[in-house]
Amino acid sequence: MMKWLGMSRVKSDTLIPDMWKEQLKQKMHDAFMDYVQSYPQLLQLLEKRAGSVERFWRTIDDYLERLAQDEEGLDGTDRESYLLKIGKRQAEMELPMEFHAFFYQKLFSLSFELARQHRYIVMNEQEASWLERLHTSIHREEGTILSAYYEHQRVQLATFLLEALLPIFLSDVRLTTVAQDVHSMIDEAKGLRLASQEIEHAANDVSQNVLRVAERMENVTAQALESEQTIDKALSQFVEAQSSFERVQKGVSSITQEMYAIGELVRTIEELTAQTKLLSLNASIEAARAGEEGRGFAVVASEIKKLADRTTDSLQHIKKSVGAFGKLVEDTDRETQQFAWFMTEGAHQSELAKEGLRGIVSNIKGSQDDVEMIAAAAEEQTAATTDLIERFTMYTEKLEAVQNTFRLFARDIWEGLKAIDARRVELVENTTLVLADRLRFAILDHLVFRFRVDLTVLGVMDEDPERLGDADHCRLGKLIDRYQDVFTSLPCYHTLQDSHARIHQLGQGIVQGIVLNRQKVASQKRPSRLRVQDTALSATHERRLQDRATPAEQFAELDEVTKTFLSTIEACIAQLHSSGAHL
Repeated sequence: MMKWLGMSRVKSDTLIPDMWKEQLKQKMHDAFMDYVQSYPQLLQLLEKRAGSVERFWRTIDDYLERLAQDEEGLDGTDRESYLLKIGKRQAEMELPMEFHAFFYQKLFSLSFELARQHRYIVMNEQEASWLERLHTSIHREEGTILSAYYEHQRVQLATFLLEALLPIFLSDVRLTTVAQDVHSMIDEAKGLRLASQEIEHAANDVSQNVLRVAERMENVTAQALESEQTIDKALSQFVEAQSSFERVQKGVSSITQEMYAIGELVRTIEELTAQTKLLSLNASIEAARAGEEGRGFAVVASEIKKLADRTTDSLQHIKKSVGAFGKLVEDTDRETQQFAWFMTEGAHQSELAKEGLRGIVSNIKGSQDDVEMIAAAAEEQTAATTDLIERFTMYTEKLEAVQNTFRLFARDIWEGLKAIDARRVELVENTTLVLADRLRFAILDHLVFRFRVDLTVLGVMDEDPERLGDADHCRLGKLIDRYQDVFTSLPCYHTLQDSHARIHQLGQGIVQGIVLNRQKVASQKRPSRLRVQDTALSATHERRLQDRATPAEQFAELDEVTKTFLSTIEACIAQLHSSGAHL
């Protein structure tokens, strides 16, 4: 049993509707050829696209077959899906809008004309009713199909905006990298300027110290010259004293020789005294032997003996005195020889000291020349460092101007992109989209999210971490929650969930760190009497900042997670296509 658009039923073996359908197709073909004659570029467009003409006729066949299908059991979703399919197929043919208007108008008018022609032939009531209602059905569905077509066109426009915006937002990484490089260059330039200022101060200190050293070296040189003159005088006095002492040494040596002669004389006298004593003894013996006649001789012998004894005593005393004096002379001679050696050595050391002092004076003069050269070089370095500081200052100012221009440029880009993306969102807001298309638009949503984070880091905008939103409340999070059964069946589901949640966590964390850092800087700028009130708050900020990774680490992780997220979205789209889930 067949049902014609909800009208009365006809027998299944009737061929009249098929005949009328063929007549309609033929009339549409004739009308189409007439239309092409008026618009030759339309035929060129169809011929350029392989199979487009055949697709056009298949579209007509599908539509007319739809009118002849049994619609029992079809709900509104299936009908809407069919109309959306027809509208998409026509949109994919890229035909001008006026042609689609021509298509429906012609189909409506030709069906009406065909029905009117058959009024004059024999037909039963059901056949007449079908023809009368056919053009009414076409007219009614014309608006629905065109609505589907316009909806597809909106999706196409939104997709075009998506394709146009994706490279721009993907280049945001390069844009942000350049901005960060400029910021790093500014920091480096400021650091170099501070280092140059420190070098300048150090060079000034060196220059002052060198001047003081030069002055001291001049004083040392003058003192060294005076010392050299003093040593010359001392050396002359040493030479004179050495000459005088040599004469003394010679006199002592003469006395020593005389003492030796006296000693020899004393020994000679001792020998004579001993002989005298022996003669006295012999005389006494002979006097005793002579008796009375020798008494006078004995007296003489006794006196001689006494004289010899006194002589011996005197000689002993002389010998003792001569010995003591000789020892004193020997000691004096030894001391004079040692002192003479010291005088000679002193003169030699004085000569060496004089030569060394001359070398010191020469070195001091050479060092003084070096110090003067160092002082001149320090002055030149100070001048060069001052010029370098001025250049670094100018370089920093230019970089800061570039940074400000870059921020304004980024802000202008953001305003334009935000308006375009808002139009993109508006186009697809109430549009029937397949799940794969929704995932594609989710890519752009999160690139916009990333762009907002980067602009906050660059200081272009002040973003609230809470306003950025978390993974559960963004469009993708709601989409995953709505189609939980479909997503959980995909192999990419867990990676998608993890990377999606991590993007939001990192973005909010980076912005939160910026907010805390700005609050810390603002707190440090407050008057000291008010800082006491901020102690607890500052400590809290410090703990929070210490608990976070560095901005560079967070950005690096965000870049990696973003890459994973984008590749996972593409994998999910491919898996949806392969699974046939076109929700």
